[in-house]
Amino acid sequence: MKYDLVFLDADDTLFDFGAAEANAFGRALSDFKLAHDSSVFSLYQEINHALWQDLEKGLVNQETLRVERFRRLFDAIGGNINPVDFALSFTNWLGKGTFLLPGAEELCRNLAGKIIQVILTNGIQDVQDYIPYATYQFIQPLNSYVFTNMTTLEDSIYKDAQREYTVFAKNY
Repeated sequence: MKYDLVFLDADDTLFDFGAAEANAFGRALSDFKLAHDSSVFSLYQEINHALWQDLEKGLVNQETLRVERFRRLFDAIGGNINPVDFALSFTNWLGKGTFLLPGAEELCRNLAGKIIQVILTNGIQDVQDYIPYATYQFIQPLNSYVFTNMTTLEDSIYKDAQREYTVFAKNY
């Protein structure tokens, strides 16, 4: 069977999301002149993971998740930081942190010219908007193999992902 199109998930398939997340968190802490503490990052990860699970269950939306994770974090550690401002800083740095996983460039290079490659993600649109720019700036080789920009499905990915992907592919 020959395929004309392949969807590649951005996070932890092509890009090292964990490295980008740790980098963004550290840089956001620096923006607010806060010390980087691994226990604070671990707490953030626990809070963030729980909120993403709530998102998948439809209990929160992405707009809430963006800020709520930091509100809960600073409530827990007693910080006097505006969670909206911290979320903006974190989102900015997260989108700029494009760390390719080993083999990602080789995969895209091997598929180039044989199949259309589309990067999809369930990530937050604001973050993803930075990634193609950052990728063009710092990881040019990958962009020469990938046919199209990254596409997000926002909240709908958790409601009916298969239908959304199918509609996208048919209309591509």
